Amino acid sequence: MKKFYLILAALAAFTFTAQAEEGVLTIGDYDNATDYVSGSYFDIAPTNFYLAHTGAQMIITADNLADFEGKNEVKINKISYRFYSETFEGIQRNVKLYIQESDESEFAVIEGVKQFFNFDIETPAVDTDIDIDFIDVYGEDSELEFELETPFEVTPGKNLIVTIVFDAYDDDNCTMGSDYVTFYNSGIRSHVMTYTDNWNSFIDYAQGNDFPDARAALGCGTNVDMPVTKIEYTYTEAEETREISGGVCDTDGNPLADVTVTAVAVDAPQGIIRAQGEPLTTKTDVDGYYTLVVPADAEYNVTFEKEGYETVTVPEIEAEYVEMTPVTTGVSNVSVTKAVASVKYYNAAGVASSEAFSGVNIVVTKYADGTQTVTKIVK
Repeated sequence: MKKFYLILAALAAFTFTAQAEEGVLTIGDYDNATDYVSGSYFDIAPTNFYLAHTGAQMIITADNLADFEGKNEVKINKISYRFYSETFEGIQRNVKLYIQESDESEFAVIEGVKQFFNFDIETPAVDTDIDIDFIDVYGEDSELEFELETPFEVTPGKNLIVTIVFDAYDDDNCTMGSDYVTFYNSGIRSHVMTYTDNWNSFIDYAQGNDFPDARAALGCGTNVDMPVTKIEYTYTEAEETREISGGVCDTDGNPLADVTVTAVAVDAPQGIIRAQGEPLTTKTDVDGYYTLVVPADAEYNVTFEKEGYETVTVPEIEAEYVEMTPVTTGVSNVSVTKAVASVKYYNAAGVASSEAFSGVNIVVTKYADGTQTVTKIVK
């Protein structure tokens, strides 16, 4: 009979649940920032309060998001910005924040004019009203926090584009002169552009004929410092895993394809497998090999099913190959032509014995030459 040895061919994998962890990512030195913009009002992001209507678009590159690497199911739930104020005004704004993924890491330039990114105006991640009495934070470092209504799941390696819009309900509700709020910046340039106007919202501008052009004559800043930013998120750590592998063939040693593979944990911690017990239907490669990825500390019964063949359940996959026999009635007997070194019987619960159990048995026969077979019998 032909031998089929184990190889690693990743054809199926389980996903695992894990306790959600909380993380914080900062762009720039958020807690100790000392630099801030004190120049023109259109050079400040994510907003200034000198004008009634502002917008900003910020590209956060995958490099800025390096803290997400190696984490699973990263979901952003809050974005915050720091500012400094020397005004006594009370300010009210409606704030809409949009977040989207992109492969682009720079603003496009068409005929010498930088271009904003289009964004879905109807689906903000944040839509809230803020009411700040700046006398309460006069001369102090403060922050604006925006909690996402629905956490935003991040795709590894993608850049993020954050668009934020501030609109006053009263066009006169603004700070005076140099007293307007100035936001600390990290010195990352060319990844931020702004829009400022006393009468029209950035959303109105985004729906107008001038968009997506970012022109200074339209109140746009095109080379603005990135504000120091704090991103709070949740994630899950990957479970430590291992691979269990085996070849699948018929009694003549021919590889079998179209085999349904089901792995069920034996006494696994509750919830460790998201799809526990559900069959993983895959096709073998030409040599008929399977690999399953499972938690490192769990035992598994792995079942192979194929129409016209006896179902085989293996405690783990200990054999060089799993042999499937055509469907027969009654007891399936094991016949070998090689010297037998040992025979173990496993019941449906995965318990091992040197003697057959009453009912269905999985028989693992090891031979003197180091090979082994796995068969199913009914006693």
